[in-house]
Amino acid sequence: PEDIVVRRKLAGTIANLASQEPLGLSLATKEEALKLYRGFLADAPDDVDLEAGLSIALANKGAALLGCGRLDEARQALEE
Repeated sequence: PEDIVVRRKLAGTIANLASQEPLGLSLATKEEALKLYRGFLADAPDDVDLEAGLSIALANKGAALLGCGRLDEARQALEE
């Protein structure tokens, strides 16, 4: 989408969906949300709402990875 508000809502909706899914599926959906946030930020690098969403999505991914014992991957997500 071209509209920045629609981009924010799309990435946020995908991130929220991931929180409702079982862990295995959730990790894939979290990755999709991260790809969206990163892609949208490439076009709008100063958008603080997208930056905040990316930060939350990374924290959620890190927490999920921690919960299933994937410590190195969790650290990587949390440090990004």
